[in-house]
Amino acid sequence: MKMTLLLIAAFLAFTIGSFVWYVATWSDPGAVSIILPQILPPEAATA
Repeated sequence: MKMTLLLIAAFLAFTIGSFVWYVATWSDPGAVSIILPQILPPEAATA
């Protein structure tokens, strides 16, 4: 029972933390430059 509550609390903390991170960085294009590089390969222009 105690382990189940800890797992639920960890899931909620992760979910809320992810949402806060998303909201805090959604207007900053440099914050996601690792995930979405600004320089695209040449074949991306023809897709």
